[in-house]
Order: sequence, then structure tokens, then C-alpha cells
Amino acid sequence: MAKSKVKINVAGMNFALVTEDDPAYIEGLANELSTQIEDIVADNTNISVAQAAILVALDCKDELSKHNNSSDNLRAQIKDYLEDAARARMEAENYKRELDKLKSLR
Repeated sequence: MAKSKVKINVAGMNFALVTEDDPAYIEGLANELSTQIEDIVADNTNISVAQAAILVALDCKDELSKHNNSSDNLRAQIKDYLEDAARARMEAENYKRELDKLKSLR
């Protein structure tokens, strides 16, 4: 995908970004971030925009970490299921061979 330049505004600060992502996606992220920062500042008048940005960043890192742990758990479960399925397939093949052997003895 081609790189494009996107101008965004977050909590009253302007930024120009170069990205391969869809500009609308980046603008949406910026709007969400700006809203989160502005909400914190509005609720806590003694907090600066920088402090609010750090709180939002900590919240995002927490959420990312929890999602990564959840993804790791899902991957481990899928791996276990695949191993169980492979074992079951092998058992079924063994039983089929044994059944064929018994049928040939008739």
C-alpha cells in the first residue's frame, strides 16, 4: 500500500503523519484519542493534557497487554485442540486397520 500524509488534531495539537494505513482509520484513532484526553482533562481540571495523554496511554497499554494474553491463551487452546484431533485421527486409522485385519480373517 502506498504511503500517504495525514494531518490530525489531538487535544488541540496538530500532527502530520506519514502512514500506509487508511487516512480515515488514522483520523478515527486521533478523534478517539482526542476525546479520551479531553474527557479526562474536563473531569480533572488540575490535570494537564500531557498527564491525561499518559493516563490514556497507560490504559491503552493495559488493554493491549490483556488482549495479547487472551490471544496467547487462545493460541494455546487451539494448539491443544489440533494435537487432540491429530491423536484422534491416528487412533481412528489404527482402529480401521485393525478392523480391516479382522475382516480379512473371516
